[in-house]
Amino acid sequence: MSIGGAAFPVPEVLDGHGQVKSASEAGMTLRDYFAAAALPPLIAKAAGSAQQPGKSWFDVVAESAYAHADAMIKARGQ
Repeated sequence: MSIGGAAFPVPEVLDGHGQVKSASEAGMTLRDYFAAAALPPLIAKAAGSAQQPGKSWFDVVAESAYAHADAMIKARGQ
């Protein structure tokens, strides 16, 4: 399991005879979900900020989103 566990997992579904009707899906990771939730304000903030040397605007925003996600997961465990 990845850091933070899964967000939106789907359990295996069985029919009335115990046969698998649909397989389970792990869903996106909670870290991915937190990073996605952090994106809108980060994009708005980054749009008005200076570029970091050697990094694209997209890399700066993505790295920041995952840094926020990691902090949220850490705080969640306290």
